[in-house]
Amino acid sequence: MQDNAFAEVSSLKAGSQILKMSHISKRYQGVQALDKVELDVRSGEIHALLGGNGAGKSTLLKILSGLTNPDEGTIFFHGQRVAIESPRSAQELGISMIHQELSIIPDLSVLENIFLGQERLITQRKSWSPWVNRREMAEKVRSVATEFGITEEELWRPAGEFGALKKRSIEIVKALVVRPKILILDEPTSGLEEHEKELLFGHMRSLQRLGVALIWVTHHLDEVFGLADTATIMRDGKSVAQTSIEGINLNDLISLMFGSQAAALIEQPKIDRTAGKAGSKERFKTLEVVGFKREGVLKDISFDLWDGEILGIAGLAGAGRTELMRALMGIDKLDSGSINVFGKIGKIGHPEKAYELGIAMVPEDRKVLGILSEFSIEKSISISKLVNVLKKGFLSAKKEKDLASEFISKFSIKTPNSREKIRNLSGGNQQKVIISRCLNTNPRILIFDEPTQGIDIASKVEVHKLIRELAAAGKSVIVIASELNELIRLSDRIIILREGSIVGELESVPERIQINGYEVVEQDILYKSSRVKV
Repeated sequence: MQDNAFAEVSSLKAGSQILKMSHISKRYQGVQALDKVELDVRSGEIHALLGGNGAGKSTLLKILSGLTNPDEGTIFFHGQRVAIESPRSAQELGISMIHQELSIIPDLSVLENIFLGQERLITQRKSWSPWVNRREMAEKVRSVATEFGITEEELWRPAGEFGALKKRSIEIVKALVVRPKILILDEPTSGLEEHEKELLFGHMRSLQRLGVALIWVTHHLDEVFGLADTATIMRDGKSVAQTSIEGINLNDLISLMFGSQAAALIEQPKIDRTAGKAGSKERFKTLEVVGFKREGVLKDISFDLWDGEILGIAGLAGAGRTELMRALMGIDKLDSGSINVFGKIGKIGHPEKAYELGIAMVPEDRKVLGILSEFSIEKSISISKLVNVLKKGFLSAKKEKDLASEFISKFSIKTPNSREKIRNLSGGNQQKVIISRCLNTNPRILIFDEPTQGIDIASKVEVHKLIRELAAAGKSVIVIASELNELIRLSDRIIILREGSIVGELESVPERIQINGYEVVEQDILYKSSRVKV
């Protein structure tokens, strides 16, 4: 990628300090979000920023990207003290950020998405003009886009037509248009398949070779080794260590991130388990899906679900996993098909009907489908079933607060109080609130679509424990997870989708692992989902 846009970046001396954040502190409503945090970044390095949910990573990066201001501390860029007062001032310094939640506008073309908000790069002429020349835009970005797998023809197509990896590539190219010297990547592998992750890592190495410093936030600690050069570890709003990746192992990282909790996290859960009534002769069918069809998406899908069972749905991106669950919840309309829920046969034409039947869903996309950003935790939980917080026909503030407090305590949700807006919580804590909202309806069937996406290892352990406890209590659970390790170790049975059809089913997954080994089970799923022998 030898574009003129990167001439200045490429000339940076490799390994020289480009950023120093010193004694950065920030308080929100009496809560110390950051306490004298230190961050040193060098040009041309991949610098992992690690920590559990609520450790302060997001707040630190908001300060660096100009979204908020610190209460105390100093920032040095190329040795010069700077004040980053807005996202525009961060961009002018050469700092770009790719957020975990993609900001792609699906109806705009790829080219329009790349330059959205950055049209000034094209309109910098002697006389100002409100018009932009799309051909000029395409010419400016062509070589960089090609490097990241975006063809000339794809630049003109609506961005909504593409999958997660291509959308992530669009975000990277958008960030590169402003000639960054520092690129912040917040959970860039969220929603990507394994082969897509490898392609993304290749892109990151290409940027590193150009001298761009990458600050990389990830909860997938295994990804750090072999890719990152350095890691800064945060815990409870403090930077507790900065270390070379070569001199540390996974257990050391976990210990630094979680302190006294680390021992429980390092000890992996046993595979041999009994989920609910999965092995009982008294099992009964809770759900029967018959002939779900939706043109171009779902092709005659039928399956059963039993009480106390964790049913995994496997498949590559585009296989129809999320689309199947959306149809089950009545979000998307079907061309044909029926459903039997606890003996009630019919169709679910609206999510309200699904909830009435005892079905609840934790959606994949927290930002779009999961949270109402201006709602408090109290309202975010109670809204799913307001009758639970009524008193004499009116909403009871006390009941609403008590309900939220119960879930905050049960799931250890980190928040100043129950009135805090959900948008101010970390991703892991937002996920716990969404799960609480679902449980408020007292569902008998729960659907978890990517339940641990973007949350730390401690929160993952808690969510996995919760899913197993729900099954043990007789609930029926459906899980979709891109991480095969997670899906295999959670599920009793796995249905495999490919191109909108069921192409395989694995019964008694825990027993299969014990008899044949984990790798055999994993390869079987990969082969059926891709028809490629592994």
